[in-house]
Amino acid sequence: MKILKFLFILCLISNFSTTLKAITVDGYAYLENQNNHSGIKVLFEREVPTTISDSVYTDATGYFTIQLELGIYDIIYSKDGYFNVWRYDQQIISNTTLTDANLLVPPVLVNVPLDFQTIQSAINHIYSGDTVLVAPGTYVENINFSGKNIVVGSLTLTTGDTSYIYQTLIDGNSSGTVVTFTEGEDSSAILCGFTIENGYSGNGGGIDCFDSNPSLTYLKISNNTVSHDGGGIRCANSNPNLNNVTITGNNAFYDGGGIHCANSNPILTNVTIVSNNADDYGGGIYCYNSNPNLTNAVIDSNTSGQYAGGIYCRGHSNLILTNVTMTCNNGGGIYCSYSNPILSNVMIKCDKASTDTATYYGDAIRCIDSSPILINVNITVNNGSGIRCYNSSPIIFNSIFSDNYYGIYVVSGNPSIFYSDFYNNEFGNFHNCGQWVGVNIATNANGDSIDFYNNIQANHKFVDKENGDFRLSIYSHCIGAGANSVEINGTKYYAPLTDLDGNPRPNPPGSNPDMGAYENIGSYPVPVELASFKAICKKNKVELNWSTLSETNNIGFQIERSQVRDSFYVIGFIKGHGTTSQPQSYYFIDENLESDHYFYRLKQIDSDGSFSYSEVVEVTVNQPKKFSLSQNYPNPFNPKTKISFDIPERTKAILTILNIRGERIKTLLNKEIIAGHYDIEFNANDLVSGLYFYRIECKEFVDVKKMLLVR
Repeated sequence: MKILKFLFILCLISNFSTTLKAITVDGYAYLENQNNHSGIKVLFEREVPTTISDSVYTDATGYFTIQLELGIYDIIYSKDGYFNVWRYDQQIISNTTLTDANLLVPPVLVNVPLDFQTIQSAINHIYSGDTVLVAPGTYVENINFSGKNIVVGSLTLTTGDTSYIYQTLIDGNSSGTVVTFTEGEDSSAILCGFTIENGYSGNGGGIDCFDSNPSLTYLKISNNTVSHDGGGIRCANSNPNLNNVTITGNNAFYDGGGIHCANSNPILTNVTIVSNNADDYGGGIYCYNSNPNLTNAVIDSNTSGQYAGGIYCRGHSNLILTNVTMTCNNGGGIYCSYSNPILSNVMIKCDKASTDTATYYGDAIRCIDSSPILINVNITVNNGSGIRCYNSSPIIFNSIFSDNYYGIYVVSGNPSIFYSDFYNNEFGNFHNCGQWVGVNIATNANGDSIDFYNNIQANHKFVDKENGDFRLSIYSHCIGAGANSVEINGTKYYAPLTDLDGNPRPNPPGSNPDMGAYENIGSYPVPVELASFKAICKKNKVELNWSTLSETNNIGFQIERSQVRDSFYVIGFIKGHGTTSQPQSYYFIDENLESDHYFYRLKQIDSDGSFSYSEVVEVTVNQPKKFSLSQNYPNPFNPKTKISFDIPERTKAILTILNIRGERIKTLLNKEIIAGHYDIEFNANDLVSGLYFYRIECKEFVDVKKMLLVR
């Protein structure tokens, strides 16, 4: 650009005229949703050959005209209450009519690189509540939200297509934190749909959160490095919300290769923390005086130079792990110092293909002055103790410890162990756990020997441990050997309502739950077991959902409907899964229904022609009470979107699409329709990017709304 400007200056010098303001520049600028477009300021700031500026205002039609000297200009359209429009580096060397400018009402959506070349320049020009939509590409920059509660997203934000995460990269170029939140941003500050990579800084290589609580969704945070803490993410006095985030290949010279938390309580849902490294503590996660909450997480192949390849927590860090899988080879899973984490449906296992390693202390869980709570946990790590305690009193309930050096090794402390299985731990299932732990005195309902606390030392019989399947086979001694709750020192602890795979616990209902992270759902063929059948009204449609626990020779389900309960007729058929012991889910949509009360039932048909009926479910469909037009969804869109409206009575309806000038360009509907809720799909495949309007007209009701097409 500098070379072009230099050449342009030479051209001006060689052809310069003594006549000033000899060029006429005109155009139109419009205010969103207004008929009077007067008062828009159009500012012309010349950069070349000398710096001058001039301005003009639009009339009611939006028209403006001005006399300018030739040169290269930046043009800014502005009016209070509207979002500015910028046009940079415009060459004005002859009479020029500029392209139309449309000033939108905040909140607005701006595009990178269409409106701004960089993400940071877009952030600098917008306000809280606005959105930056970023096209696929690699953006070599370091961005800072600067205290603005804005949304910055790739096309994943508007399309739901997660492949844009890997097509839209923010590259820190090893010159600082890639994304910074340090000025009090709250959960409405959203970063969505990017790969965050190649950051290099003191703290927080990929993302740095300080005194901020942003929402981080659909991200891959990879290959970032810090000289101190938080290779992937640093959280200091911050409570970010992470959803569907992968943190991989990050490195910290001190603590927290994946995530570093200090005085912070982040919420992490559907996260994967894999192959991160800390030279000191916490290869995957480091916590100090923090209470992270992890749900549906995978923590795998993380390493540390000293303590805890997986998670290191100290200084009263009471993190919560629910439905978490952690793989390790040489131990180093979780290290607790003055901390009381809660683990529920957690699997800490050996996996030959991965390593959660630490130079020191390779136990799955090591406790120093801590009292963790383990409910329905599996620990099988081979090369370390399942749990090792120093002045610690863990509570263990409905859990399985197998194939470790020791099941539980107590140096000092007073553990509470109930309804758990300790089996095949090389040097002993229990060490220094109390006089009666592990001493069998009776038998349980399965006929297995139990100690005073209902613990067993029997073969858990996983389905296929060698190949990583730690579910319980139908022969397992752990089936039904757990308890729904236990009370310890006046506090009651409950088994989770589902297992690590999301299956209901206990199975069957009313029984005792199984030990371990997985609830056995049976492996023998059984008759079709209908687990649920529901009818849900969605406008003028009814959605039927049902699920089975298992099926034998199931041809399928005939769907029947009635409006008087005892006079059913067939409205559809859904094919079954034949014979399976795995849970299955089904759905059917009954459309275009008028206001009434409806009854539904399922007729399940076997391969031999026999059949059985489900219970009857009922639902009421209510028609709209007034005319209304809803906002299209998604918006922005590309190229399809859905337009919804309500009609309370039979009438003629006209639905049209208008351009920015209010000209009709398409008619989507023009006919008489009955009362109901309607969804019309609009395909803009033949239109260019920009702002459009849709208009509905029926009887005395007319409404218009805007929508944005983004290519």
